[in-house]
Amino acid sequence: MLTTCIGKGDNMSEIAIFPIDDEQTSFEVLPNNSIIGNGNIIAPFTMFNITDTPYLSDKKNQGWQIFASNQPLTAGIYWVMFIKTETRLRNKYFQCGKMLDNSSFEICFRTCRKPLLLQNLNRSNVLPYQTITQRLRIGKIDNVPLVNSFDLKGIDLLTLDRVLTLEECEKIIIYRSIIQRGVNLDVLYPPK
Repeated sequence: MLTTCIGKGDNMSEIAIFPIDDEQTSFEVLPNNSIIGNGNIIAPFTMFNITDTPYLSDKKNQGWQIFASNQPLTAGIYWVMFIKTETRLRNKYFQCGKMLDNSSFEICFRTCRKPLLLQNLNRSNVLPYQTITQRLRIGKIDNVPLVNSFDLKGIDLLTLDRVLTLEECEKIIIYRSIIQRGVNLDVLYPPK
């Protein structure tokens, strides 16, 4: 996908990205920063299933499946994703991998500073970042911060899962030429 893996191939940490990446998914961000909807979900970061941890047994009994980032993400913070869905999810996902396909869901995120001790999770929900390409696809989402350090040089034909529309190409060129003053306009190039 166009929004795949920030920091892929270099030493940067992943950034927790918004788990919805297509216009077919209907969703709503609630005032408590949880997300409800129906459709497709991508993994917002590389993560593993911690649902069976005894500390989380109450949440598991309520129907939640819980995933933690496998390492601290940007700023040295672990992210934990709580998801309620009828679908039984796998034990591990890589960032941007498809988690749900045409299913109803409820999602919330919490963070924890190092080390990852579940009893130290922040009590309030937080929202992951929206990438520029997600904003192009699904529009601006209120209260969801935009990743402004996402480097569009990382977009090439190997990271795309479909051909960009003319409108998406125009938006990328406009963004690169106006907002970033024309730096590195060669964002789309054939594989070597």
